[in-house]
Order: sequence, then C-alpha cells, then structure tokens
Amino acid sequence: MLGTRQQEKLDRLFQLIDIDGSGFIEFSDMKGVMNRTLSQDGHDIGSPVYDAAEVMLRWLWEAFKGEADTDGDQKISTNEWSTVWSAQLSADEDGAGDVLFEDLPALVRRTHLILAQAMGINANRGADLATYARFLTPYGVPVAAQAEAAFQRLDLDGNGLISIDELQQLTAEFFLSNDDAPGNSLFG
Repeated sequence: MLGTRQQEKLDRLFQLIDIDGSGFIEFSDMKGVMNRTLSQDGHDIGSPVYDAAEVMLRWLWEAFKGEADTDGDQKISTNEWSTVWSAQLSADEDGAGDVLFEDLPALVRRTHLILAQAMGINANRGADLATYARFLTPYGVPVAAQAEAAFQRLDLDGNGLISIDELQQLTAEFFLSNDDAPGNSLFG
C-alpha cells in the first residue's frame, strides 16, 4: 500500500505525463513528452538519438502497460496507475528506513536510465541548473518558479551538479519515501 506522500507524488507525476489532460496516460502522452524533450535539444524525428529514445520509450510503455492496463483499452486510468504503483512500491510510513535504489522494481530502475538520458547525465557528466530546468520544460512545469528551489534540494552534495549517483538516490526517494526527502522534488 502506498503512503500518503507517495500517492501525492504519483498523482502529480500522472498529471505531468498526461500532457493532453484526458485523464488517461496513453503512448501518445509519453511520446509527446519525449518529442518535446528531444526537439528542445535539437534531435529531430529520424535522428539516431530520436530512434534510440523511441525504442527505449516503446519498451517502457509496453512493460508498464502490461502491468497497469488491466482492462486492455491501451491507456492507463488514474485507478490503474495507483493500483500498479501500490503493487510495485511499499511505503516507508515513518520515513525511518533506508531508501535504496536497489529496492526499486526493475521497471523503475529502467526509468532512471531514461531520466538520466533526458538530463544528459552519465558517469562523467552531471546536470546543472539550466539542464535540470530544460528537463522540466516538456512536462509543463513552470520552470522559473520551481526549478531553482527544486535543484537546490536535488544537488545533494552542493557542487552545482546532479550526478548519476545522486539521481539514483533521488529516484529511489521519489518512488519510495513517504517523508520530506529531497527526491520528492525530482519533477519540480
């Protein structure tokens, strides 16, 4: 069962992904976020980066849809969304337990790779504030109002960059924590 804070974060994530506001997440919503992300970085449809991202996104969609789309209508309702996440994640109700990336389901760990790619993070390069703000834009997050405050929480070591290791920790906190962890700010 999800904790209250987890449910709030997942409800917000649903709204961010449902870019057409239909009340359902469909492949077109996820592809729309991907298109916005890649086009702002200069990657056109048919480019090698676009094609690789589309393959990864298609895998993610099929895997998630296979878990969540219980009625087979090729879209995920808010109820299906909550049900699948409740089955996948366990709440740390008191916030006292360790929140570990390794405790995340494989699907969420794969999502971490997509987030890292979207932010341009790898073992040798972190994301600065400008990169993080650009990451939020395709989701419709009011960047000027939220990016700087969120980034300050996300930059765990205060060096001005979100590293791949920090992103792993932040992803785990976003999905698993039920307290006021820095990872709660991952999507603004």
